[in-house]
Amino acid sequence: MGTPNAPKTHSFSVGGSLTQSLPTAGTLSVGVKQSSSYNIDKTAWTQTPSVTVSLQQPLFVGSAPLSTSYQKDQLEKQAIKFSSATLQADSLKRTLVVQNARLLHVRQSLLENRFLIGERALLAEQAVRKASLDLEQGLISRQAYENSLISYYQLAASYDEVERELNDLNATLQKTFTGNAPGEVSVSPGFDPFSLAKHTEDKQMLQQRYLAKSASYQSALLELRSATLDSGYYSLSDAPQLQLSFSLSPYYVGTEKQYFSSFSELFTDGDPALSFSIGFSATDLFRRSSALQQKSAELALLGSKAKVEQAFEQASDELDLLVKEVRSFLIDLLIQLEEYQLKRAIYEAEQIRFEANLIDSSALKQKELDWYQAAFTALATLRELELRSMQMQLLGLLT
Repeated sequence: MGTPNAPKTHSFSVGGSLTQSLPTAGTLSVGVKQSSSYNIDKTAWTQTPSVTVSLQQPLFVGSAPLSTSYQKDQLEKQAIKFSSATLQADSLKRTLVVQNARLLHVRQSLLENRFLIGERALLAEQAVRKASLDLEQGLISRQAYENSLISYYQLAASYDEVERELNDLNATLQKTFTGNAPGEVSVSPGFDPFSLAKHTEDKQMLQQRYLAKSASYQSALLELRSATLDSGYYSLSDAPQLQLSFSLSPYYVGTEKQYFSSFSELFTDGDPALSFSIGFSATDLFRRSSALQQKSAELALLGSKAKVEQAFEQASDELDLLVKEVRSFLIDLLIQLEEYQLKRAIYEAEQIRFEANLIDSSALKQKELDWYQAAFTALATLRELELRSMQMQLLGLLT
């Protein structure tokens, strides 16, 4: 007995779906579909709209069968990554600001050093010419003349060396700054170096503020938080899966020959057809991988705790070094200011002797350069203290 011929139909359909992630790591999908079919033998249209709702839920991802905070914790991990990147970017900006300022301070010291060496080289050149005349007149020995010549050559070589360093540094600054690099660097008029001393007294407050700005310490804390979140979950791909599905569509035999009229027949003759299904799948791999993942998470957590402790020690050492540098520079500055006053007094005394024709202009110039050198030394220390003040300001230690 032969089988009846299958009905000849033409059909088309249109549909769409929406999928939503759930806080429990599951996914909820809602699909809507409209199908239209035309039976050629019966010359009739049949309309079949349908709605399908399905849920796929992994189980035992965390400590409970359903982890209601899974999605929130994953969003927190993404926020942690962004915060860590922001911390690193801010730290890099602070480092670049300080490094550029330090380069400018180094250049200023080289400019001052070049000036002193150049002036002393001019005096040495004059001394060589005078020694040459004295040698011709038999007033000095050849050894004395050669000693003056060696002193001049040494100063000339030092001048050339400083000049090379300046050229190299200027080339670096041209690459660092957009356009021309700033000119000579001077200490800010309102800068009070000794006010830094009071900001280094409260070590506990300094440490709290420094840790709040330390990129390495804050990043370590964020990594610890991320590891803590990871330690509470297993892999989604290996977890047991629960699938629920519900669909609703009408059932009827279409007889309407017109397409649009067939929709009326759908509402009058159609009966709702419901279908519901439950599925569950699990593998032995989940049981075996869970123990391994838990062990890995515990090791990662221990490693993150160790990084926090290491970052804390590193930040504390950096802060201690900064405080020691500030205090050391302040002591140096006090000594250098005394030296400056002494050199100034010596120069003023030598100026009186010069006016009384007791010394020549070269001797007076040497004392003036000694005074300048003492001033430049104190200025270099002031610039170092202002640089430390900038670091402390950027780290929020002066608020």
